[in-house]
Amino acid sequence: MYRAHPEAGARLLSKIPRLEIAASIVRWQQNPWALQAEGAGRQGAVLVHVAQEFDRRSLSGASRHATLTELRLTRKFDPEILQALETYTPPEPEYQDRRLCTRELRPGMILQQDVVRNGLLILKEGTVLNETWIERLTNFVRSSGAPDLVLVRVAGAGPLCGADRAGLALAGTGRSL
Repeated sequence: MYRAHPEAGARLLSKIPRLEIAASIVRWQQNPWALQAEGAGRQGAVLVHVAQEFDRRSLSGASRHATLTELRLTRKFDPEILQALETYTPPEPEYQDRRLCTRELRPGMILQQDVVRNGLLILKEGTVLNETWIERLTNFVRSSGAPDLVLVRVAGAGPLCGADRAGLALAGTGRSL
């Protein structure tokens, strides 16, 4: 299914006037060297492909240096593109750790400590919350009478809410559900 995304995206873009080059970039992003014609479409597809390869390796845990070294060793990529990637520094995401009630949890938040009840691990630290995990956690709190506070990492720096407003400690409490 993943391999079908570029073709589907390209078909959608090709129906929009003046987005032919963008459609070509999307269509050939997984294998830009199969595109016979030179030009902006191929160059863009190569750039997107390099970015995908960099992300794939980086997100699997490889360091920035190791990722760039590995990409250079493939000899598939233009050294100038890799040099540009080496000098690029993405902005650091801003996160806040918050102790929230289950009703305030949202998909994408990350658990910052294990959720444990009577020695039983309910959810592991590092779990990225989705709708299913939030619903299960909410049901668990309701049915077990466990405290309704969960320490999570939240992207962005919005206003404080919930338990944060009450001045509860955010980390190092050692408490769990």
